[in-house]
Amino acid sequence: MASIGSMIEWDCEIFVPDVIRAMLNNGGFSEAVRALQRLRPAADVLGFGDLDGIDFAEIDAAASFLETLDVVPVVVGENDETEWKVVGSLEPRWISGNHEFDGAVKIIGKIRKIVKADRWYPLMSLPGQNLGSRADRRERERRGPASEEAQEHFLKGPLMVLDYLVIHT
Repeated sequence: MASIGSMIEWDCEIFVPDVIRAMLNNGGFSEAVRALQRLRPAADVLGFGDLDGIDFAEIDAAASFLETLDVVPVVVGENDETEWKVVGSLEPRWISGNHEFDGAVKIIGKIRKIVKADRWYPLMSLPGQNLGSRADRRERERRGPASEEAQEHFLKGPLMVLDYLVIHT
């Protein structure tokens, strides 16, 4: 059995959870909102559709919120041969090229934490996320998801939280 501080090498399928992908500060949503706002006067004049039903203040607030979040990429690894998963956050400056982090890879990492099968681990507790205080993050981990909808913000064990050293194809 692996323990905290151990190094692992594992062939697995990886992905970035949808909730993290949506919050990544890559400018996609914000750019779309800003482009829509710039095009609104021309769309009105040219009759390209009714934009009056769109609450631009609400959309702008959401874009501003996402721009100020300090979210880093999170990569989850799974393998059909076991229930175990791995998860870790990535420091954006060490990501080479334009990677999607999806598909079959080999990961090498150091085990930071082991989450038992009956426990939940909040994605926002990963190193580098800096969302909320340490006490808040620990409380979320103890409580688990408050509803079925909140489960997308958590991973269910068994799980190893890693410091990724290498992710390669």
